[in-house]
Amino acid sequence: MTRQLLEPVTDGGIQNANFFNGRLLTAKDLGTMQDSNRSQHRQLGLGIGDGVIYGLEVELATSSTQTRPILRVSGGLALNRRGSAVALALPNVEVELTREAETLAPDAGLFGECSPASAGDDLSNVGVYVFVASPASVFEGSVPARYSISSDLVDGCGKRFATEGIKFRREHVDLSTLSGVSSATRTLLAGLLAQTDAASLSKLRNVLAHLFFDTEESNGQRRDPFERITDDAGHVNYGALAALRTLGQITDCDVPLALVYWSKDGVQFVDNWAVRRLARRYLDLDALSVLRGYGYERHLQFQTQLQELSEQLSLLGSAQAQSYFQFIPPVGFFPVAGTKSPHGFSPTNFFKQFTTGSASNVTTERFGAILRESFACPEIDLQTKPIFELFNVRDNTSAVNSGSSSQLFDVFVSRSLSGPLSSDGVASALHDAWDVYRGLIQRRAFFLSGTDQDTLASHLTITNAVRDVMDMSNRQYALAASRSLDTPDALAAFKEMYRVQNDLAVLFVQGIPVKDQSGDREAFAKGLSKLLNQTIAGGKPGLLPAVNSNSLPATVDAQNAINFFVANWSGQGVAIGPITLSPGTSAQGLVAVKGVATEHRFTVGNGTDKALTIELEATAAATTGDWSNSTTIMSVGGDEVSEVQLASGASTEVSVMITAPQNALKDEPVVLTLNASVPQFGKTGTAFKTLKVADQVSDAVTSSVEFVGNIGLPATDQAMANADPSTPFSYFYNIRYNAPQNVTSPANILVTVKLTSSNTGEWKVVFGETSAPGGDPLKGEFTEQVQLIPGNTRQIEVMITTPARGGTQDKTASFTVQLDSVGLQPALTPAVSQSKSITVKKS
Repeated sequence: MTRQLLEPVTDGGIQNANFFNGRLLTAKDLGTMQDSNRSQHRQLGLGIGDGVIYGLEVELATSSTQTRPILRVSGGLALNRRGSAVALALPNVEVELTREAETLAPDAGLFGECSPASAGDDLSNVGVYVFVASPASVFEGSVPARYSISSDLVDGCGKRFATEGIKFRREHVDLSTLSGVSSATRTLLAGLLAQTDAASLSKLRNVLAHLFFDTEESNGQRRDPFERITDDAGHVNYGALAALRTLGQITDCDVPLALVYWSKDGVQFVDNWAVRRLARRYLDLDALSVLRGYGYERHLQFQTQLQELSEQLSLLGSAQAQSYFQFIPPVGFFPVAGTKSPHGFSPTNFFKQFTTGSASNVTTERFGAILRESFACPEIDLQTKPIFELFNVRDNTSAVNSGSSSQLFDVFVSRSLSGPLSSDGVASALHDAWDVYRGLIQRRAFFLSGTDQDTLASHLTITNAVRDVMDMSNRQYALAASRSLDTPDALAAFKEMYRVQNDLAVLFVQGIPVKDQSGDREAFAKGLSKLLNQTIAGGKPGLLPAVNSNSLPATVDAQNAINFFVANWSGQGVAIGPITLSPGTSAQGLVAVKGVATEHRFTVGNGTDKALTIELEATAAATTGDWSNSTTIMSVGGDEVSEVQLASGASTEVSVMITAPQNALKDEPVVLTLNASVPQFGKTGTAFKTLKVADQVSDAVTSSVEFVGNIGLPATDQAMANADPSTPFSYFYNIRYNAPQNVTSPANILVTVKLTSSNTGEWKVVFGETSAPGGDPLKGEFTEQVQLIPGNTRQIEVMITTPARGGTQDKTASFTVQLDSVGLQPALTPAVSQSKSITVKKS
């Protein structure tokens, strides 16, 4: 029907009762007024948007049991998609999940149209459920009524109030048939649902939450924000909630409040932010609304789950993000342990697999800006090997150092975001490449003596080739430092770095007519070519294989290994000093077990004046049996190695795994030998252990104590080359006592800190913040006796307070931590940890 300009269009509009003098009023007139008022309120509710306004937070009640789960809901207010208020006026209410009240008749209140489509399924102790709220009302009280207008007598009664309230329901989520779930995710969920350990439950919660955030499907909208994704004007419908709405399990009357997982062991978790949404209006074709998605709720869900995880796990230092999460937001924060911050994850271990550089600083204001920006960015799938940067928040670090706060936290930022300029691993590797190749020219590493034309021309050729590498690294560093290299572009940059470095290696072998009789130039080219095209230390991929695998962390590692190689190339000459090998302790004792690999530790040291790549070879020999393939060498990180790279004066520990052949004789002596060599300089070293053959592990195990994992360093650790004066710095060590299965009594272990300094008396060492150590502090020995239970790991804190600044020289101290048994038979060979040093500059 065509309408005229200025003609009112009232079809379907709200009808308000029109009152005038002389009009006869009836209950219907007053009801019409109430209906129109309610319709206007709903219009306002629709304008605000559906979701939670405040409160209505759900948690497992303290009265809940495994067979009778009870949820506790706090008071609050929400709006459903009809614009109706869903309110709980009480401070809180407890809701039993296993029982349902009798469904009221549609005329039992004001919201009969909001009755559930079905009564729901019987809760069978296993499954994933969405806990929803919807409006409810009941008629209460009575008032007298006079139905005849010709009589003054009361001839009946009616209900006094229609009281509005709230009701709760749970809806089962059938993961086997839920739409919009990939087969890979469905398989992952099936596997996680069969597990009960903390890591699997955490990852299950994480993956389920992202089903409701529609992590898999929403990228389609980000790729094409102009595609119409719903016919329901005003709402963005995607994810598991949309699927449940399509199935009719969730209606426009409902407000989802929490995700509940109940296994055969009871309710495992209640996750609010997986399904609850803040009240806000979405415009169907508003690209910003579509791109923003549920970023704020996604962030809150992750932070809530992470906080609960940090409170549940006992050993946070060894926890890694990928063990507990499949998806994480592009920006977030997590508690870390450090000086004056005893609780938290390891700042270096939690994101160990996903960073290419060390943590730097960011202001609170900048962190807030990055966080807001992240709400419009996709979530991160940790299976894709993403790259993050880590930051310390300056205000937080200052607050902890001053004692006004006791919790440090680190910020992680996806490298795809435009974060602050920092010690990004990509930029650092490219910058270091420029620096180390520049060092070759400064040292004239490959220049031959002579002034003839050919020799001088070779100098120019070498210089130009090295400068090609420098120019490429400088160009790519500038792009990385300005945040112009995302992950694909960074990989392309390193491929260009490979090209110019490989050109240099080829030139050094066959492109310079003037021969280098020392073989130094050719040796450099062969070493560089191996790192470029084959492997680096630890059997990890070289630069080209790493680039081809699309792994940016591996690529950065490869370029850093090349930088180390180039920086420490000595040119012609000799290395002065020895390489050293010394045997260490073994948890299994001096044995080789038939068919089972046992670990024997050795310390490799570089006592020369040059950085070295030390080749390693382990052999075993006995009278009986074939021992030719019985040994494997492992690094401290658990990688199989055939060489180690050590700076001058440095040392590292390796483990030789030995497996005795089945035809070896029990108790027969076996000689385990570890050989080290540096052919370039003619350096060799040898260490050996005499072992006995054992039939089984139970025959082999003896008592031992060992350090476990990495040292927990101070949050402000900068190799302590310029430490603050009169400041305590805490180092955390995890130690474990190993014993045979039949041994249950604890062992007393003596922890000794040996501190070496020219001014020993000025340094203070305590174990923890309060204990006074034993030993002889004047000699730099501090001791503490601890009791360890077999098979358990205990963390000890060594707090070292630096001296005041002053004098004519820097004040430097180095220290080691040693473990000895007290009355344990047989006595343990001392196990000494990695040494550390701290320096207070004189000014």
